[in-house]
Amino acid sequence: MSTTIAEITGRMEGHDHRTQNPEYVNTYMYINRFYGGKENGKMLQLTNGVNSYIQLTQDQVKNLIEILTNAFDEEIYPSE
Repeated sequence: MSTTIAEITGRMEGHDHRTQNPEYVNTYMYINRFYGGKENGKMLQLTNGVNSYIQLTQDQVKNLIEILTNAFDEEIYPSE
């Protein structure tokens, strides 16, 4: 059994095959919590709404939170 936590909307990039120009399509991601067994405990699954997903333990989520929190910090991650 899982619990839906949130749905996040965003966009994804594709290409117009006729012009090879980038085009953007609205998309979404679901965040669901589920029990990953004795070894993993509660986990989160991030699903892009099609067939792609990733399952993360609580420690992996904490690491992801730190990365996302710092992602816009130019001193930590300078742009090329």
